[in-house]
Amino acid sequence: MLKQTYLAVKKEFPEMKVCGLSGFSPSNIKWVEDVLAAGAADYMDVITAHPYYNKELPDECGMIRDLQYVKDLFAQYGRSDLPIWLTEWGWPSVGESGYPDERQTASNFVRGHTILDETGLIDRYYWYSSNNVGNDNGQESRFGLLRGHYDQIADEAKPTFLEAANYIRLMTGAEFIKSYQLENNVRAFRYKLADGQDALVCWAVKAPECAGLKLSASAVTLIDQYGNSEIVHGVDGTFSFAFDIDPVYIVGNFSDCVPTKSLITLDKQDFGVVQGDKTEIIIEKRIPSDAEVQLRLPDNMEIIGDNKFSENQSKTILSTNDTDRTEERVPVSVVQNGKKIFCASLNITYQEPISLSVTARPYSAKQLDRWQIVLKV
Repeated sequence: MLKQTYLAVKKEFPEMKVCGLSGFSPSNIKWVEDVLAAGAADYMDVITAHPYYNKELPDECGMIRDLQYVKDLFAQYGRSDLPIWLTEWGWPSVGESGYPDERQTASNFVRGHTILDETGLIDRYYWYSSNNVGNDNGQESRFGLLRGHYDQIADEAKPTFLEAANYIRLMTGAEFIKSYQLENNVRAFRYKLADGQDALVCWAVKAPECAGLKLSASAVTLIDQYGNSEIVHGVDGTFSFAFDIDPVYIVGNFSDCVPTKSLITLDKQDFGVVQGDKTEIIIEKRIPSDAEVQLRLPDNMEIIGDNKFSENQSKTILSTNDTDRTEERVPVSVVQNGKKIFCASLNITYQEPISLSVTARPYSAKQLDRWQIVLKV
């Protein structure tokens, strides 16, 4: 069928591209081997793939391995010239049963594109899909960039749409240069942007982590996953950052980039708290000069006591009051001589309080010397 279609199309429309394999997935690579053995390599202009790794992070799945294997397979048949198009790919934002939630899916969009950029394997990407489909929370219904017609607000932008728009705005026309490993858990990918500026796309693979970079610049622009920006200054050429699962962009003009230790560390970034309770944030610095901690708090939070540095450590106690919101994103920064030298976000999730009751009762009316303790949570 592929051969006859290819010949018929080329006869009438010689310039039209014929895409082959109809979007193979990692689960049917053996089928690709069989198709090529049957002589299919000469009857397509493009290799199409649907690399779904729904429960795995782009950093840890077999995506690169599988795509490289197929590319090498075509080379064995003399067709290393064929480009690969991902005519479907994505992650479902389910948030249960091992599937990523909306925040992680949005992060996977940027991570997946960036990781594949380094390989040079892919020519085109087509995200699946524009909208959620169906009226359940099954994985097949939750791939959309926008909410579906069965959702409470039809066509509302999901986090993936917002992060994708920011990524496209910043990275269109960018040229990949080099990748770095920062600390144990942080990845950084260096680019030359279309406007000539240098950029690093960075994230923590799983747990949040602070890391430093020596850059040949006095200041850079830190842009979050949605496009909000802050100017961050270095201390003697060392820049300190707090990374979490959300990709950020470090943009400026720097010819050198060397991973190093962060001069400032934050003890936690992603955590839960019960409304009405208090939580403590500890920031430590390895610089001798004066600095202060600044937080941009929502209306239901306040700082209890003093949050100034004492012997290079700041302890900030936050008190939370009731709110209808289920989560908060609280910007925190360290400022030295009026300049921000560290920026981070506290990603706070409000948890339901746990109630505990204890009841003591006799084992039986005839055994008053034997009692039961009942705990209810």
